[in-house]
Amino acid sequence: MEKYDSVLKSQLINTAAKQSIVIPGDPSIDLLTQRISPKQLVHYFINHQRMTISPNSFRLYRIAIKTGLNKFYSAHHETKESLQLLMECKAISKDQIVATHGKRTSQERAKGLSSEILEDLKEVAKSKRMKAAPKALAFLNGSKITGLRPREWIYASIIHIEKLDNPGVQFGIKTKTIKTGAGDQASVNQRLPFRTIPVPFYGKLTEAQLSSLRWCISFCEQIRQKAREYIVGQVPVDKEEILSQEVAMTIWITEAEKMQRTLRNLDKARLYEVKGTPNERVTWYSARHQFKSDCKAVLEELKYDNEEAKYLISALMGHHNPNTQDGYGSSSNERPEGIETVYTIDQLSDQARYLAEIISNT
Repeated sequence: MEKYDSVLKSQLINTAAKQSIVIPGDPSIDLLTQRISPKQLVHYFINHQRMTISPNSFRLYRIAIKTGLNKFYSAHHETKESLQLLMECKAISKDQIVATHGKRTSQERAKGLSSEILEDLKEVAKSKRMKAAPKALAFLNGSKITGLRPREWIYASIIHIEKLDNPGVQFGIKTKTIKTGAGDQASVNQRLPFRTIPVPFYGKLTEAQLSSLRWCISFCEQIRQKAREYIVGQVPVDKEEILSQEVAMTIWITEAEKMQRTLRNLDKARLYEVKGTPNERVTWYSARHQFKSDCKAVLEELKYDNEEAKYLISALMGHHNPNTQDGYGSSSNERPEGIETVYTIDQLSDQARYLAEIISNT
């Protein structure tokens, strides 16, 4: 039953985002079902989620939603009709998904974001005179530098890192760790609710790159300020902070979706101009893939133990399980037999623990 509750919660959160329904960062299922109707939940699953998942995943999701409708919406007047719609809909085959939407697998998406591709995207933006492109490219490059997920930007702020004796580090980016899956979010809340990324963690950044990153943080701060001004005086004082965060997230999701559309259009133009050269699609997550690869390279250069490096990278990326990163980047992360994964900070050497404490704000 817990497995179904986790799937149901993720569907409710995604439905709320699609409907621009304001919800707190880690809401309960009871709160979500108060704000989302059975029809909204089922329509999102049929018209959006179903289009991108395999038949096996479809069956799991449908069972979870059916169970949730009976459990949490038993007295709702829309439940009977919603259940009927849910049970009448059919899974979409993988062939149909590919024919209609193109490949939906991670193999199609670029697991990296080279400087050359970034420059190509900038050139396309100039030639097409896309006004929205500079903002989208600034945040794409920012995620390459920091590894932030799209939704984590709205919580990001610049802090001074006093403990790190490294003249190359300019500042830290502190953010709340945000995962879309309810179960994953609960896990990161326990291990790493907030994290700090030293900037730059790898390589050197130009003044233009640092300035662009600061602009991204400032843009998000303006959204948070706008949300606070909207909330103050409208609700009890003890609820102002959490409600202003909810409003800020709603505004940010709209902005992020616009930027993601801009990036898709830019990349389509880039792929068209290379005239058939086999390239993978660049997405916002391509930047996180590149961040992982760059972090791994610098930790190898600094002679960190492989398992300790994995732990540190997982902390930098906001993963609750160090093995999650195995699907990121272009390099292999195969481990020899008998090697145990480092899961806790107590297992680290003094050098690695020092950096882990900075990342985890301890």
